Amino acid sequence: MSKVSSKCKVRSEMEIDDPEKNPPGSMYWAKVGSHPWWPCMIYNSPNGEGFYRMLKSCPKYHVQFFGPVVERAWVSSFNLIHFKTRKKLESQLQDLCKAWPGLKSKYELKVPNQRLKWWDQSWKEADKAYCLSLEERVNTYGRLNAPPEKHALKAEEEAELLKMMDSVPLTLDEETESIETFVQVEKTRRMLLNANLNELELDNALRIQWPAFDIATKRSYLSNKLEMLNLESEFKMDHSRTTRGAGRKSVLSTDESSGMKPTPKANKSDKPKKQKPREKLELDLEIHRLIASPAPFRFQPVCPVCEVYSSAPGQMLKCNGPCGRIVHPRCMRYKEPPKPENQRPEIFKCPQCLTQKYLCAVCGDSSKKTNTDDQLLPCQMKGCGRHFHRGCLAQHPGVVLADTLSRCPAHVCATCCLEDPDNVVVDPNRPMLQCVRCPRVYHTGDLCTPAGSVEVSLSHIVCPAHFSSQLSEDQHYKTQWPAWCFACLKAGADRVFCKTCPFNYHRTCLPEDEQVGVSEESTFTCKNCRQHIEPRYAQVVWAKIPFFRWWPCEIIHARNAPLNIFNLAHPEGTFLIHFIGSGEYQWVCRAQTFPYECGLNTSAAVLAKSNSKKDVAFNLSAKMAPKVHEFYVNYVWKRGIPLRSMSATRLSDEELVPLSTPETAIALGLTPHQDTDAVQLAEALSSFQQVVSNQYANSALEKLAKQELPETKCDCAKSETETHCSKETECRNASEGIECTDQVCSVLAHNPSVDCGNRPFSVQPSLAVFRTTNRGFGLKVLENVKEGSFVVEFMGEVIGVEEANRRLEASIAARAAHRGHQGSTSQSRFTSETMPTTYLIRFTPELVIDAEKLGNLARFVNHSCEPNLVAKLWNVRGTLRMGLFALSPLSEQDELTLDYQQANLLDSSFVGNRNICLCGADSCQGSLHLPSSFHCPEKAKNATPAVASKSNEKGADQVVEVQVVEEPKSKRGRKSAGGGANMSQLLSAAASVDVKPQKKVVAVPTVGPSPKVVETKPSKKSSHDDFCYR
Repeated sequence: MSKVSSKCKVRSEMEIDDPEKNPPGSMYWAKVGSHPWWPCMIYNSPNGEGFYRMLKSCPKYHVQFFGPVVERAWVSSFNLIHFKTRKKLESQLQDLCKAWPGLKSKYELKVPNQRLKWWDQSWKEADKAYCLSLEERVNTYGRLNAPPEKHALKAEEEAELLKMMDSVPLTLDEETESIETFVQVEKTRRMLLNANLNELELDNALRIQWPAFDIATKRSYLSNKLEMLNLESEFKMDHSRTTRGAGRKSVLSTDESSGMKPTPKANKSDKPKKQKPREKLELDLEIHRLIASPAPFRFQPVCPVCEVYSSAPGQMLKCNGPCGRIVHPRCMRYKEPPKPENQRPEIFKCPQCLTQKYLCAVCGDSSKKTNTDDQLLPCQMKGCGRHFHRGCLAQHPGVVLADTLSRCPAHVCATCCLEDPDNVVVDPNRPMLQCVRCPRVYHTGDLCTPAGSVEVSLSHIVCPAHFSSQLSEDQHYKTQWPAWCFACLKAGADRVFCKTCPFNYHRTCLPEDEQVGVSEESTFTCKNCRQHIEPRYAQVVWAKIPFFRWWPCEIIHARNAPLNIFNLAHPEGTFLIHFIGSGEYQWVCRAQTFPYECGLNTSAAVLAKSNSKKDVAFNLSAKMAPKVHEFYVNYVWKRGIPLRSMSATRLSDEELVPLSTPETAIALGLTPHQDTDAVQLAEALSSFQQVVSNQYANSALEKLAKQELPETKCDCAKSETETHCSKETECRNASEGIECTDQVCSVLAHNPSVDCGNRPFSVQPSLAVFRTTNRGFGLKVLENVKEGSFVVEFMGEVIGVEEANRRLEASIAARAAHRGHQGSTSQSRFTSETMPTTYLIRFTPELVIDAEKLGNLARFVNHSCEPNLVAKLWNVRGTLRMGLFALSPLSEQDELTLDYQQANLLDSSFVGNRNICLCGADSCQGSLHLPSSFHCPEKAKNATPAVASKSNEKGADQVVEVQVVEEPKSKRGRKSAGGGANMSQLLSAAASVDVKPQKKVVAVPTVGPSPKVVETKPSKKSSHDDFCYR
């Protein structure tokens, strides 16, 4: 062996050959073939092979390269150099050249000019990743989470372990997998026995009966029953036969007296096929989500100058002139200072209306009066006030223009008008999604919204047409042209190409409507681009990214993107696509996609003949894409949206029901709303065990909830005016949150049968659970309730703060895993009701109430930024109890709401910066950033639990002590005891990370018998309280 190679081997063995010292996330420079040294990080292989291979010659690591296009490779340890930022790379290579002169060509840094921009972007991205911890790096830049290798067990070993796990509850993923397997197997078996059964009703009946099964029965339906222990089983359960006696029988099994024979072993045709459910979930996932959970809409005006929505009252003023715009007064630029009275809201006018010198709503210029096209025309629609140049309206749909402008583009949906211009419907009362930079508007609900739109507020966007010019200058999003003509579908020379989309034609095939602006040059702007016809969310398109062929894809809305894909850097105007038939996603722009039907009968749709993984995935995608497209078109038709540019076979309601999720079927009117609500309500009520008092995890925690009662009685019986206990009579018990008994109340001690007026927990109004419009289930009151009256007690399992943080972290991790693996079978079954969530509310500084498994109806109380309930701690017979009291008078059928942040109720649904508040209140903050954990106070000696923790109420004193606690940085990426990365902690940190670190407000009940009155001060705001989804 040569001296050089031996040195290389020694160096690699000392530094890179130990996989324990190089876990996923470790950064290196990698040399692959003739490519330059490229920054990368060690990461798990997407096919589950891990990240390390030990070959005969040398070890290999699986790496993921940084850069705009995510690429992976197995790289020998000889071709890896530790990453120490871009500045130190050249010195590293020089040192290696001196040590091994024979490999000088290998250690030279040569970057081809055509890849220089990509390389620069890659090392800049790597420099940012180098500053992160391993956990943060993997979470931010990792694309796949490969499952760890599992140790296989024999049948007898598994049976022994399963017997020990009969009392261990299933995880959320296991519960989801087992119920789906049970429903599928039982439904198949029963439909074979009785073909007249209603499949939908049978499905619902099986799901209702599922909670009655014991743990052993549920676990028997898992494909890997020892997944929790990271073990693999060789013994597979036959779901068609009973193996655990009576506990394994289905509740819906037929009566033995009917002469029915025992269920035979299911043959191969009865067994559920693995590919079928996967195809169904990938086919209908995005369109189902957009229909069942559309984007929330609430009018939030955006200043047209700074493009920012301000939520604070009084920061934005409405112009009292013809335009009627809502703007920031400080953003207005007046040529001459207006009168001071102009700042008053009732007479405020913008510069245009004040001077009556209006600007065009398209180009932003005033009238030049040089020709007819430059004349400003006001829109004649009532309350519009917009002005346009005649020439600026040429490429905008929905315009009614003759001598006057009867209707401008701001009154009809641009998408619907482009699809069906002859049947335009104008509904002034229907809310519209407005573009901030142009007069175009769109119907709410995502299906009309152009893909790539930037959300500025819940009612305003910036449509992608305004980003096309800057995207065309980006080399990563340059226009991709196919090799065929879009008219004759054949290849050939002498073609003209659209500048901003893949459309191209032979000059002899160019349609008449495309000949506008075509010169001797080889580029032009097609009709679709001139009219700004954009792709839409959930639409099926052909997409092309560098080094890959044209692939059928489904456009995904950003809010439905996996968390790690969502966090990838991407310019404004791009949108996310999902490669059908795979688990891959990519950010692209309009210049890289074209409609699905335009690619049929071309070379793009030709199946691959090789057996490589990429070609097999493409063939699967090509077979699934027609179904995806057919479902999308039918759902859009069913929604009542015009769609002439696409065609598909019309499916009846009966054909759509089996293909739809329950939420989608309800939204489309395919199934009765009441029937589905009744089934889901039964499931919601059966998902937890109702209790009549708090259940403590252990006796030590129960002692912490005990509170000594006063040794003396109140003085209310000595009052000369009225013998009544209340705050109005300055009763000590009522003021300090102590429920009256004959031990502490002088009125009851004198006459126990009298109602002293301070026994709130003894009487509760009638309540009912109901389905809300877009927030799952809620709780409403069935009778009138006075202000300050007791409504309901929040009950559940009382646990410690550390245990509560552990449960919260696990729930956040489960939600993050769902977002990161939406293509997997088990994770895709989550709905708004089955998504993992928490019901944790701060009880005392040491205790938390968890109502997830044990609780009462109070767990259904939803959040609101303008709540009608407030949480208070009361001392009831020496034990602390959490009550919800009315902040204002409640009428019959009013929904009960609570401010989660003020009550310190942590719901994993609201942790993180991607969750939007749907309360609909006028003062809604738009997004509720709850902390990712409860603050753990130091356990002081002889510390007594809190007497009361009362929040702000109208006309009452404030008795909540609010401590501002900054979350330690170590909590954002915690490590396990062994020093390795815990996946649940990684996912939890990823889901709860905020864009801007900020101090978190934690409401901690005041400790001691005499609570102090502490004023809750809002955090400092800037000049105006700005909020922008961008």
